[in-house]
Amino acid sequence: MDSYLAGLFDGEGSVSITGYPHTRLTLALAMTTPAPFPLLVERLGGRWYTSNRRTVTGKSVYRWDVVGTTAKRAVRILLPKCVVKAPQLRLANELIGLLEAQKQRLGRVYAGRGRKLHPHEAELRNVIALTNRQLNGTV
Repeated sequence: MDSYLAGLFDGEGSVSITGYPHTRLTLALAMTTPAPFPLLVERLGGRWYTSNRRTVTGKSVYRWDVVGTTAKRAVRILLPKCVVKAPQLRLANELIGLLEAQKQRLGRVYAGRGRKLHPHEAELRNVIALTNRQLNGTV
């Protein structure tokens, strides 16, 4: 099952990372066949829904996504099996580590919003985001 989901993600999935000050990680997959989406949610978490977007032939587009540190499970399951998206998933895994370390430093209650990061950590988040955009060909 994990190999199937990884192949699906390699072909149809995406990893999006935005940098500091609004750091965000999103794993997403979109396609016109809804059958695999319950499997994605069951195994990797996240949610699936019918997008407002339609194809040029009028088909509905279904979308799965998982956001932030809740994507940790999906990243850890997909990373060993993916080929095409492995570099992006490695960056996502690194970012999750940074976000979890920040939460641990700030205590149980996440107090990251409105708090300044150490310049080195902010720069590292921005480098991760830029590298991901380069891998995705969106720079």
